[in-house]
Amino acid sequence: MLHRRLMLLAACLFSIATSASGAVLSPFADAYLHRATSAPFLADINWDDPYRSGYRYLRVGGNDNYNLVSLLRFDLTGFTPSAIASDGLLRLHGSSGSDASDSVRYLFNPLLKDWDEQTVTWNSFATTPNGDLDPALFETTGWSHTVGPEPFTGSAFDIAIPKATLIAWATKPSENFGFLIRTDTPLSETLWYSKEVLYLAGISDVAAWAPTLSFSVHSVPEPSTGALLACGFLGLMASIRRRTPCLGSAENRLPL
Repeated sequence: MLHRRLMLLAACLFSIATSASGAVLSPFADAYLHRATSAPFLADINWDDPYRSGYRYLRVGGNDNYNLVSLLRFDLTGFTPSAIASDGLLRLHGSSGSDASDSVRYLFNPLLKDWDEQTVTWNSFATTPNGDLDPALFETTGWSHTVGPEPFTGSAFDIAIPKATLIAWATKPSENFGFLIRTDTPLSETLWYSKEVLYLAGISDVAAWAPTLSFSVHSVPEPSTGALLACGFLGLMASIRRRTPCLGSAENRLPL
């Protein structure tokens, strides 16, 4: 009976310690960058201006004449590294697909430089004005996701973000600059809705189109729960002590 009680208490403690809930975050910042060999001025434009075309999109693509990349950052301040219990799931919603005839591979690289969505331009991350992106400003090792041609019909586009990356962002929030999204597959363009899609008026369910990052977190028991468990444990120990005969008691002494 006693053994059974101990097992039950241990099971309760394990259940509370390992229970998890979900976190869903909206972007802290997002933007896209654009350059074109025939129009160098594009590399100096901040596209987060609400008066510009494409303000509500993240854009990725390019060919020999122009390039499009996007930036995303989620703020994990408030999450301890030990609380993160799973990989992250980045969910994007596309407004159109690529025109590539083959599969498209998207590359995701953590950024090593801070940026402001209202001022960032292509040249903020370029080696030279209208030049290539500076590889020293983002981690060359990241993760990738491959999809088939014409993947978007308004459905969700889900990309896994490694748990280790989330933990790194939670460990050093001051070094969380988000990540770069690009592709090494020649295509004209892929569009996803940015968080600015929330400002579209007169469209129902628009909030469901904005980017999100979700992951599981370990739940922390409330103080009242911990107190009840502690009382139960102490009570059980007291019960054990009462049932265990003292070595010096009369009924426990051996005759000489």
